Amino acid sequence: MKKYLDTKEEAETYIKTLEHINYTILKPGFIYSAKERWWSSPLSGPLDFAHCLLGKKDLGVAKFESTISLNEVCLTALSALESPDEKKVYMNEDIAKIAG
Repeated sequence: MKKYLDTKEEAETYIKTLEHINYTILKPGFIYSAKERWWSSPLSGPLDFAHCLLGKKDLGVAKFESTISLNEVCLTALSALESPDEKKVYMNEDIAKIAG
């Protein structure tokens, strides 16, 4: 998982250096959905509880953030398409505000 996260971060850093493109990078926490990811919904409660106890901690393998619904992530991606002239990075909290 660490290699994946490092590679993802390298790709995001590279994309941010490209001046001729606009981009939107979504960085959600654990995504749950009762329909598309049926197994994820039961995990959202315990993960949110862990987030409340530990705060936003990076444990190397995973970061504890609050969970977010797949619907909220999709709505934020669609919102970003409506204003394509901007360069944006949406963290978990931003996604929840935009979709909410």
